[in-house]
Amino acid sequence: MSEKINYSSYLKLGTGYRGNVSGLLDCVHRLSDQPEEHLFITVHHGFEIWFKQILFDFGRVKGHLDTARTNRCDDAKVQEELGQIPVLLFRSRDLLRNLLENFNIIETMGQLAFINFREFLTGGSGFQSHQFRMIENSFGLKEENRKNVDGSNCCMGKRSTELDYKKEFSGEQLKELNEALNDTIFDKIQAMLEDILVDYGQEKFIEEFRTAVIKMNGGETVDHLEFMFNEERYRTAHIERARHVNMVHRMIGVKVGTGGTSGYEYLSSTICDRYKVFLDLFVMSTYILPSKYFD
Repeated sequence: MSEKINYSSYLKLGTGYRGNVSGLLDCVHRLSDQPEEHLFITVHHGFEIWFKQILFDFGRVKGHLDTARTNRCDDAKVQEELGQIPVLLFRSRDLLRNLLENFNIIETMGQLAFINFREFLTGGSGFQSHQFRMIENSFGLKEENRKNVDGSNCCMGKRSTELDYKKEFSGEQLKELNEALNDTIFDKIQAMLEDILVDYGQEKFIEEFRTAVIKMNGGETVDHLEFMFNEERYRTAHIERARHVNMVHRMIGVKVGTGGTSGYEYLSSTICDRYKVFLDLFVMSTYILPSKYFD
């Protein structure tokens, strides 16, 4: 007979919760005698747990997109599959918003308290988070858009340590990172939109848009399709980067990062359009015309 399930055993909390096996609450092991290191580890554990949920939901999103595209001639099936996606992406957005609050918690730790145990972290860095890299790759961040650790662009001829982030991983983790680059949410959505354009007729679409532009006769404000683009839906991850940069700047100033990056300088350089996967969503308003110009 299997062992009776209780709260501790179901959640695998471990001996830290008076369980019988090593588990979640047994994983906080300080390298120093500084008590604030406990908070530092716990907060980062929280990040990784929610990263895991985001990746799980990303996998579901990609599955729904694949099924919808495979059944593109079945309108009911397509609507059923696509109808599952918004709640998953909005939840990922809300999880990132929730993670922003973690910075408020970690900032209750003073700079000196952090500096007192930072020396023990040499060689370890959030730069090495496999799940964070998986989120970037799975969503569709292109390798050529990454930044060098000194803040310069990867396409400027310098050797990119940022692109060498994979050196931190091996085996199954490295395989997953490479596979994610070729199986992104961005690519799947783009392929579906291309299918729609083909089904509708590219020439027909271009001609109707051109005619509408001529009718518009210049410069009118449009907001009737604003519901198609709510910037808040897509900028949360960008805000998370900015919040992290500010926290790092406050804690260590301009010291070199423990993972070998230039620290604040490198992190601040990633708050740019190159790290926006769905950049077109930020500029699509350029092409929205009043409905009255379409027959």
